[in-house]
Amino acid sequence: VLHCIISCASITSNSLLLYCIFDRTPPSFRSYSFLLKFQVLSDLLIVVSSLLTMQRIIPCDWTLVYISYGPCSFISADLCYYLYAIFLALHIDSFLTVLVAMGARYWILRFGFISKQRIMAALCMTFPPAILFVILFVISRGSDKEVRKVLVLFYSDAVNERVVTGNLDTRSPTMLIATAMICCGYVPLFVVIWIYRSMILRGLRRKIGALSIQTRALHRQFVSVLTLQAILPIFPVLGVTVSLIGVFGLARDPVLEITPFLLSEFAAFFSPLIVIMQIRYYSESLRSLFYRGRTHVTSIVSIKLPQPPRSFVHF
Repeated sequence: VLHCIISCASITSNSLLLYCIFDRTPPSFRSYSFLLKFQVLSDLLIVVSSLLTMQRIIPCDWTLVYISYGPCSFISADLCYYLYAIFLALHIDSFLTVLVAMGARYWILRFGFISKQRIMAALCMTFPPAILFVILFVISRGSDKEVRKVLVLFYSDAVNERVVTGNLDTRSPTMLIATAMICCGYVPLFVVIWIYRSMILRGLRRKIGALSIQTRALHRQFVSVLTLQAILPIFPVLGVTVSLIGVFGLARDPVLEITPFLLSEFAAFFSPLIVIMQIRYYSESLRSLFYRGRTHVTSIVSIKLPQPPRSFVHF
């Protein structure tokens, strides 16, 4: 149920942002809006892969067991495992997109314009790390039969679970690299994003006389968005941390088995909300949407229904 609630909320928030982008994006940053659309698409793919797998992560000593309850469990275990790999890889790609977006803002501030082709070329550079992660994660997959044996050894009542996949040894080189990409890869990227942020703010101060108040405000709004989005990877990192708590045997609880997956989904929910709340054009578009909807409902209610003719009641 929690999977469905968070997924539906994430789909709603991303759909609202997509509406705002098409409704109120000024002509001056049509090219940059391509980045926002790419982010929305990435977040929606995260939500869809989550909804299809509905993963439960059970640490059993050095083995990570994944039990899938989503629609993929009715198709094949391979599909569930690959979807989970894509789910994690998309988080890496999503954060790299924030780095590209911050670089694009600096380019626009310095040169006044950035082409869609240049943005697309930069986005293509975010794919190799995500693809590398998927390859490492797929190589790290253990035999389903062996993983099931480990699960039953720890939890004898789990013998009838439909789809059980996992990683037999989290200490294997490929699994260690994949885990490091999720847990530690964000640190140098965050440093680069913060450097870009400082360069943009310095550039705004230097060009205070050359830029209009509206343009400076828009740059600052986007910098605020990207700074807040740069913090969002804390959710998947916390998810992996919770899994490691189980791996090291520090705590065992059914809540901890679904928490990593749910935490990872929060980033896809909050990211579009940050954009809508920080960018004035989009917050105005959303207010206008709700105002139109409220006006429409009010007008329907205010229509006078035909009254039946009054009749005299005899006593």
